[in-house]
Amino acid sequence: MSQNTHYEDFFRAAFDRVSDQQFRPFGYQTKLASDAWPDLLEVPTGMGKTAAVVLAWLWKRGWRQSERAQMPDQQTPCRLVYCLPMRVLVEQTHRNVEGWLKNLGICGEPGQGKVSVHLLMGGSEDVAQATWAEHPEEDMILIGTQDMLLSAALNRAYATYPSQWPVQFGLLNVDTFWVMDEVQLMGPGRTTSVQLQHFFEQLGACPRQHKEIPLGRRTLWMSATLGQTGPAMPDWTATPEVKETNRTFARYSPQRNELDATRLDAPKSLQNKPNWTYESDDLHHTIIDEACQSDDRLVLVFVNTVRRARELHQKLEDKIKQSSCAAAKKPELILIHSRFRKEDRDALTAKLNQSSGRRIVVSTQVLEAGVDLDADVLFTEIAPWASLIQRFGRLNRRGIKPSIGNVQQKLKIPALAVVFGIPHREVIQGRSRTPVRQDEVAPYEEDAIANARRFIDDIVNNHKGSVSPATLQRVPAPLVLEGPILREFILTGDLFPTDADLSGGHTDVAHYLRALDRDVDCHVLWRELPGGKNQNALPPDEQPPIHRDELCPVPFFEAKEAFNGKRVWILAYSLEGRRRTATWRETRASDIKSGDTVMVPLEYGCYSDQSGWLGKDDKPDRWISVGQDAEGRAARGWKDSQGGFTVIDYHVDPERGFGGDPRSTWKRRQRDWMTLGDHLQKAQSASQGLVNALNLKGSTAAAVIEADLWHDLGKALERQKNGAWEPIFQNMLIDQGMSYPPHPQKGVLYAKSKPKPGGSGSGDKNTSHDEDRFRHEVASALAYLMHANKTAASDPLKTSLTAYLILAHHGKVRCMPAPWDEERSDDWNGVRPGDRIVPFQIPQTSLQWTTQGALDLSLFLPAPNRPGWQGRVALLLEHYGPFYLAYLEALVRVADWRAS
Repeated sequence: MSQNTHYEDFFRAAFDRVSDQQFRPFGYQTKLASDAWPDLLEVPTGMGKTAAVVLAWLWKRGWRQSERAQMPDQQTPCRLVYCLPMRVLVEQTHRNVEGWLKNLGICGEPGQGKVSVHLLMGGSEDVAQATWAEHPEEDMILIGTQDMLLSAALNRAYATYPSQWPVQFGLLNVDTFWVMDEVQLMGPGRTTSVQLQHFFEQLGACPRQHKEIPLGRRTLWMSATLGQTGPAMPDWTATPEVKETNRTFARYSPQRNELDATRLDAPKSLQNKPNWTYESDDLHHTIIDEACQSDDRLVLVFVNTVRRARELHQKLEDKIKQSSCAAAKKPELILIHSRFRKEDRDALTAKLNQSSGRRIVVSTQVLEAGVDLDADVLFTEIAPWASLIQRFGRLNRRGIKPSIGNVQQKLKIPALAVVFGIPHREVIQGRSRTPVRQDEVAPYEEDAIANARRFIDDIVNNHKGSVSPATLQRVPAPLVLEGPILREFILTGDLFPTDADLSGGHTDVAHYLRALDRDVDCHVLWRELPGGKNQNALPPDEQPPIHRDELCPVPFFEAKEAFNGKRVWILAYSLEGRRRTATWRETRASDIKSGDTVMVPLEYGCYSDQSGWLGKDDKPDRWISVGQDAEGRAARGWKDSQGGFTVIDYHVDPERGFGGDPRSTWKRRQRDWMTLGDHLQKAQSASQGLVNALNLKGSTAAAVIEADLWHDLGKALERQKNGAWEPIFQNMLIDQGMSYPPHPQKGVLYAKSKPKPGGSGSGDKNTSHDEDRFRHEVASALAYLMHANKTAASDPLKTSLTAYLILAHHGKVRCMPAPWDEERSDDWNGVRPGDRIVPFQIPQTSLQWTTQGALDLSLFLPAPNRPGWQGRVALLLEHYGPFYLAYLEALVRVADWRAS
């Protein structure tokens, strides 16, 4: 039996059509599974790009039905990162991928040795479930928008706590296969993805490093319109750093067999109505008339902005109400755009997936690409040609309504696609102050709209108005390089460090993700807060955790305007005492930036469950709150304006003051007392297992293992107070821990305590006495450096790497240890001159700490025979590059999680 036949069986199984021998993959889908990966893939709309890539990736990773039956292809990394331009595409792709995995019998959760699939979206996940980051050695599929994924790949993950940024930064840039789908919609994100792949290939060029970390990164860019106009690569693949490339381009030209031709030649006819706008009565009447042509008819209407979508929806709603036809004959009207909470948008999506009825769907770009809609009639505002191609792909998608045969026999006319114009506005120009009419091209550029008009004329004049996929393949759609260029010094100098500036903020990456005049989002959630009607409402820092279903993406400048002059709460770092913890920071709306998570009181409104973000008036009918289930247990759920409460889960604690890691907080509450020796042994064992599974070699692997062995030694720190030595961290663990035989035992050093009911037992504050707090990882790193200085044969690079991984294992101190005491500058994150670590040894390990003297704080400073801390970090960045260094940092943290 041939390899192709095996893959056909695998493909059928994924779609649960094993017995259907007529169902088989297209030729290019089979080639992707058998040939080397291309870098760019162009496929007409409706030809199964997502299934092609995902199933080929599974096949090359060795997965077959129910199990992994082959060794993975070494050129196919273990994490498939599927990046999409819009959130609605993410949810659909997730459903499809999860269905394929379940049909194949290989879908699992992290830690089960199967393939897990994850949505990377704003808001909290189920903290009781293992996250994708906890198992970097396993195959998994990560699906998200370019905002979420690229911000994480730039070490600024949106809607994620800063201490977690380096983990995602490392794990999303090493051992990953990025798929950039629908690149024509990505703008600056497309450019950033080119630069990230280039930097990995350049900054990962050290031969020693490649030998010790045999893990790669690759990117596949794909679309129906990649923009190639000749034999050269598309213009957007070249940046100042990437002037020439050896990348491979695969363009799928379907064979005219029976399976392909139905979609390829789907009858679609273009009508150009440049004088109509979304305000035109002729447009409104035509849309409604088309919807009423039969009992089962889907009319899809695209406009370019949320504001115009809302206004058009309202005009159509008014005209439908005034219509004289019977209520049963009136079409259902649906509005969908990107400015909805997920909970509300899911309800709308359910309507979109209905199989019958008269429906008019008014939408923005969110339904433009990748969504499996099959409309009978399409109306669209003029947009860039690449966007129009995607919109035409939602019309008669399967080629069966009407079919080619019905059209050829003149039983039916082709499916109708109407392109209408955009409104004008009058602006004052020149010294004459004469009003000039200008097109409202936003959110696009004037050149892009002008080019689209030329392509429309070409279709009408030279292709008889046909917009079938076969015709559109013959019309070039060039894409250009967009947005600012990410530079290497920005990546390593500004983005690799995660220290907050004096205002508590960080380097903004929004302009590397999307055009600044388009989708630059913050995420708004509405809560019941003190000062409103409910006087017993919880204050911000006592609110239950964020749930991703309540977050509404809003352009940050619109949020600033809507809430102008009002106080809001932004999820940020607390600056109190220079000890950075996540908190809700009260501020004015003028401080809102892209990427922020913003909580506002219900009374501020600006949102409707039915219409989404409004920017004024109205307010949500439902919001997340704490309530009780039927048995009286505290629960997190949806509360409504009528007093109802729907339970979601039982995560009711804020989970922020403990360092911004809800999963770790949840695990703390499940754990028992753990001695320091046991924890360090388990961490060493976990890291040994990780480096073996990932095939890490040499001094790099040794540094990861040694870092986990030493990472918590600082918990044995002693400080002299009132003439006596006090074990500061140990006192905190005992103070916060729950006593029961045999714990706590006198003279035993602990790493973890069993939290008292209602307490955290986290150890984040280090002590109940605020003046004694310190970062234990700083003490651990100093101890290790003192130990390494005693070893004459020590490798300077390995020593620096081990010390860095120890210091960075919580993500709170990485590139710049800093004084905490405002009155004195000789401490390092709370570790003070004179502090010492008690003698400590773990049997059968290399950890033997016998030093009686004080920790040498000067080891962080430069000296004639050694670099300072910043010099060590610079050396590591030069050798490993930012991606591999953060990846190793993530491995140490994962091993620590597993040992906790």
